[in-house]
Order: sequence, then C-alpha cells, then structure tokens
Amino acid sequence: MIDLDEDDEEETKPTRVLIISPEGTSELWIDLWELPLLQGVVGVYLECVSLCDEAHAFIHEEGKILNLPRNDVATRLCGELQTGLMLGDYINGKMIVVGSLDEDGEDDGNIHDCPQDVIELVARLSGVDSSEFSREKTTPF
Repeated sequence: MIDLDEDDEEETKPTRVLIISPEGTSELWIDLWELPLLQGVVGVYLECVSLCDEAHAFIHEEGKILNLPRNDVATRLCGELQTGLMLGDYINGKMIVVGSLDEDGEDDGNIHDCPQDVIELVARLSGVDSSEFSREKTTPF
C-alpha cells in the first residue's frame, strides 16, 4: 500500500553549484534544476564538459561566436583537470560546475553538489579562499 500522507514527504535539499563568470565565482544553492534554469545562466545552446569523474560543467556552445567575455578561471580549470581543451583554446562566458556523483558515489545522470575538492581548486585558480565566493540561495536569473 502506498502512503500518500504529506507529512512523510521527504524535503528536497538544495544543490550546491559553482557559477564561474568572467567577473568572479559564486556558490549557489539551487532548489530545483531544469533546462530553462541552466539556459538562463549560461545561454540557450548548452555544451556539457566532463571535468573529472566527480564533476562536469555547462558552458555556452556558441560563446566564441557571440564574442562572450573570455573566462580565464574556467579556462584554467579545464587545463588543470586536463579536459581535452586544445592548446590556445579558451572558455567564453559563464560556466556552471556541478557534481556528477550521487551520495553512493554513482553517476546516475543527475546533477549533484559540486565536490569540495573542485570548489577548492577553483578558489586556488581564482586566487581567493573559497569562503570569499559570494553565496546565494536563489535562482541565478
């Protein structure tokens, strides 16, 4: 028998993501992820970049064509994690960094919290302490 008692509903916990923009990095806590939300941050044409086993990122597929600002921290992150970014290539526009593993360490195809080691790497590449990232619990648009 299925219990439909609302009191037993599990509360959804917000997801921790990083948004690396050319102007700086923000740590956001997002309640619900949907395609329009990603598109609202990055742009309509999304490209998924595998950063490492634990994380991936979304960037604007046409960032260069649209002449979006160069994102040096996102570019250095891709270089540091050896994502296959060609020598001399760079990221334009915002990058959203998310976790790819669930609480059991499995890649289930969903968006999860950005791993702390990736957050610390982005902080080091930004030249700041991760506690200095602006933190918001909001939708970023």
